Amino acid sequence: MWALLLPYIAAGQVMAVFLMRTFFVSIPSEYFESARIDGASEFRCFWNIALPLSKHIAGVVAILQVLGTWNDIFWPYLTIGTKKELFTIPVALLIFNDQLGQQIGTQMAGYIIASLPLVLLFAFTSRLFVEGLTAGGLKL
Repeated sequence: MWALLLPYIAAGQVMAVFLMRTFFVSIPSEYFESARIDGASEFRCFWNIALPLSKHIAGVVAILQVLGTWNDIFWPYLTIGTKKELFTIPVALLIFNDQLGQQIGTQMAGYIIASLPLVLLFAFTSRLFVEGLTAGGLKL
């Protein structure tokens, strides 16, 4: 199981750090300067200014990480081998399709059931996703 978890944790951190750093650099420094003039500490500046502004980009990072992890088939298939209790949904669908042959109806039912969590995730977070993507391109 660690062969599945550790690469996802390590690989996701690179993209998350890059996106979050790019967003934090784009926040105008005048916000932080005015808070420091009012007596706020560095932690208070982060907590009351940077964190509320970054909720959209954090949502984008979370959605992209979930999508990348959920849809990955190569690494889980390579690392878990034949341990059925560790199969991820894409690997289970791949093996399920190999066993069934050309039963299109059953395969499509499996694909629809596997995609429902992602459709629901995006349905509830699409506004957050779009706002997060556009927040990096707009001046605050």
